[in-house]
Amino acid sequence: MKAIVATVVASVLLACGRVAFTDRLDATPPQKLIVLEDNESSCLDGTPYKFYIIPGSTESFSIFINGGGWCYNEALCLTRSKTDLGSSLHWNTTAPPGLFNCYGLENCTQVFMPYCDGSSFTSHRDDPWPVPNSSVKLHFRGKMNLEQTMKVLMRDYGLSNAKQVVLSGGSAGGLSTYLHLDRLSTLLPKAQVYGAPNAGYFLDHGRMPGVKPTLPFSYPEGIASVPPFFFTHSAMHDILMHYLSL
Repeated sequence: MKAIVATVVASVLLACGRVAFTDRLDATPPQKLIVLEDNESSCLDGTPYKFYIIPGSTESFSIFINGGGWCYNEALCLTRSKTDLGSSLHWNTTAPPGLFNCYGLENCTQVFMPYCDGSSFTSHRDDPWPVPNSSVKLHFRGKMNLEQTMKVLMRDYGLSNAKQVVLSGGSAGGLSTYLHLDRLSTLLPKAQVYGAPNAGYFLDHGRMPGVKPTLPFSYPEGIASVPPFFFTHSAMHDILMHYLSL
């Protein structure tokens, strides 16, 4: 309940304050790229999961989860595994600085989590899954990518001692925020955990007959049953989504 209430409060505060991802950002942040070396986590193609961090205070953390849609079957996930949304092979040594934000927390440790599992960090299969009519096998380890990242942050960067933690993300990363906020809150009983999802709420409701999509976004038909998405930070977009979908 603590985390759920915090989601609403933090979202309202951020919306009113028009907080941008570049607020309180050092022009040249000392980023580190951390490669997970366990046997549990991986991207779709089997390359290791990695995350970016700007170390700061151990009392406050900001964790941003990247978005990028989803894949819904072996063929789509195979295609995805050949891109940066399914493989860490070509990830840069630094992430775009605009993805780091302390959300008003002083000198926080800032974490950016890329996205390479196609399931909003929910997938888990013990063994690689074969792609039909192909010799390729895919690795569905999204859940472990998240869990192992938290373990490293707790072990090496002081997350277990944090007093304030903001979990945020956009689109599929926004959905990840909703899905994993309570889990993070349980993992950190000493901390006040806030959720700040952006465009991550997907209403389980079809469009009314005759309503045509007019937004400049293209999502696969696999999510046709839940087409409208809500920008929690922006009431203007919430109203637009209601108009287009209901």
